[in-house]
Amino acid sequence: MAEGHNSMKKILSAVVIGLLMIFSYIAGWHHKARVATATAIERRVLYWVDPMHPDYKSDHPGIASDCGMQLEPVYAEPAASTETEADPLAPGSV
Repeated sequence: MAEGHNSMKKILSAVVIGLLMIFSYIAGWHHKARVATATAIERRVLYWVDPMHPDYKSDHPGIASDCGMQLEPVYAEPAASTETEADPLAPGSV
């Protein structure tokens, strides 16, 4: 009888862990989509540049003709920086 009880506990634990994993994935996906949409709405693209040749500018997204790389947007407003981006090393760090 105890063996059947342990088996049910293992199955129940596996189901609960699986459901938590699925819920976490869905919550993360939803948050990522919401943040990406908010960021895209808030920032206005001025032009696109070739990452290997920043002098090459385009008024629309696409592929750079000289190297085949995806053009990157240049925004009117600077990106909202986090504290880690502004100061990657703590004072006194080497």
